[in-house]
Amino acid sequence: MQKGLLSIFISTIISLSLLNCAGSNSSNNTNNTNNTTNTNNCSNPCSTSGNARCSEDNIIQVCGLKDGCLQWVDNTDCTLSEDLCRYNSETGDPECASTCSNNCETNGEARCSENKLEICEPDQNQCLNWSVSENCSDANQICDDSGTEPQCLAECNHGCNTSGETRCNNDAIEICQEDQQGCFDWEIQQDCTTNEQICLINQETSDPECVYDCSDNCSQTGDTKCQGNIVQTCELQTNNCLDWSDTQNCSTNSQICDDTGTEAQCESGDLNIYITEYMEGSSYNKAIEIFFAAVPGTYDTSNCSILIYNSGTTPNYTIPLLAYTVSTGDFHVICHDDIALNMAPSCNQLSSTLSFNGNDTIELVCDSTTRDVIGQIGNYTDIWGVDVTLRRKSTVISGDTNGLDTFDPTIEWDEFPADSFTDLGQ
Repeated sequence: MQKGLLSIFISTIISLSLLNCAGSNSSNNTNNTNNTTNTNNCSNPCSTSGNARCSEDNIIQVCGLKDGCLQWVDNTDCTLSEDLCRYNSETGDPECASTCSNNCETNGEARCSENKLEICEPDQNQCLNWSVSENCSDANQICDDSGTEPQCLAECNHGCNTSGETRCNNDAIEICQEDQQGCFDWEIQQDCTTNEQICLINQETSDPECVYDCSDNCSQTGDTKCQGNIVQTCELQTNNCLDWSDTQNCSTNSQICDDTGTEAQCESGDLNIYITEYMEGSSYNKAIEIFFAAVPGTYDTSNCSILIYNSGTTPNYTIPLLAYTVSTGDFHVICHDDIALNMAPSCNQLSSTLSFNGNDTIELVCDSTTRDVIGQIGNYTDIWGVDVTLRRKSTVISGDTNGLDTFDPTIEWDEFPADSFTDLGQ
């Protein structure tokens, strides 16, 4: 290779010398003057005479003086011998070569070499060669090729020792696993708190497991109580804890739950609940007053809901009453949550969906039973309650449970001006 380059270089010098020698002495003097001038004004494409390179056309070019400037001069056309211009992998000099000398086999494969991560990729000759991708020592890491793919890894500070080992930690089951860095550490396998459980070690298997933390909510199996209108019994649950279970819904047989005796039971009785005041005033001044005319013992208002029909036969809004314990003669007032401040103290409950405009139907449901209806379900053409306060006549002692019959407010209701709120809850 050294003889080839020398021959190329000598040939180029001779060619350039012959060009410079052409012409008369006077022409030479003129050319010398021009050459000196051109050199001073050159923008040299190359910097060092004698350097060689491969052009894009697979021609070996040499840096030489031409027209007074250092320029790349075509020297050897590798295509004439059906070769390619490539750089020798050892000397770095350009040469005409027919094939690559690959130093690795697969583009993209990796290896560790002297704590460096090297990648097999095409070099400037498009031959596969190893190149340094990352020096692991720069980040105080080690090059590890023990896994499926070589990589720079931190020296491990193992949190656990054996892959697959398990333990309880803060009510979670953790398992020892190898991370991407090749280090062993604990990872959460199951969070027991998701199911309101705790993590305990099984005494027989020594394995961690999620179990219920037994906290009894009742004291003795078989005890009973009323929860609203439902009979509940103290029973042993699947988590081995004592807790209340629903055993009978008294509303199914139109009864009420009574626990004033030795045990709770469903008894026949008249649970009488109905609406006694309707206020549709200015802006958001809207309210419904519910009267508990007859309640055996006490009653939980959360068993009741207000249903509002704006169109059709299906309620558009259902508003469950908040849980209050009431007795016979008590009231519960529900208002729109933007009701005037001076009216708000009369309200037991606020709701943004308590919205009606004089032709809507309002239904009171308690224990899945219709207790009262204002308006006629499905009829929204009759305007009967705009900017008005309606109070139930004192002669009315129960609600209208038929929501499909014609509604005439003059039969059971007395009319008062809009925003008449002073009687709410009275």
